[in-house]
Amino acid sequence: MADDITLNGGSGGSTVATDEISSRHFQKNKLAFGADGTATDVETAARLPVVDTSAAGTVFVGTNLNNSANTHDVNTALSANGSKLCFWVTANAGSAVLTMELLQSDGGSYLTAFDVTDFVGGYSLTLEGITLDSVRITETATVNASYVLVVW
Repeated sequence: MADDITLNGGSGGSTVATDEISSRHFQKNKLAFGADGTATDVETAARLPVVDTSAAGTVFVGTNLNNSANTHDVNTALSANGSKLCFWVTANAGSAVLTMELLQSDGGSYLTAFDVTDFVGGYSLTLEGITLDSVRITETATVNASYVLVVW
């Protein structure tokens, strides 16, 4: 059976594209965008424009630390301090221990370091009552550990 339906069948109306599933017709629609009176079909050459309205964030990636530290300047990247972060270890080639230290204000002291070695799969932290100026990740072994840090 044909999937399409003719509107006003007795009077020869327009044909509407449908997909018939279990004797029910589901109308097919094409997505288009544009100003009033215009329509641009969504396709590879004309992608649907979207606006990300979520809080702006920034991504830091650390690779092959090899017994060293990376300091990420959150304030410069965001033009403000961050209050939330998500962190995950993407690779740990051996016995590396990764620690994270949080800095609240430029020129201040880092808060007590905490172990993030087992943050494989990702962890999200909301900081209560503090904001981040910088984050320092330190690897304490000569193996190649990698991580991703998102701050907003």
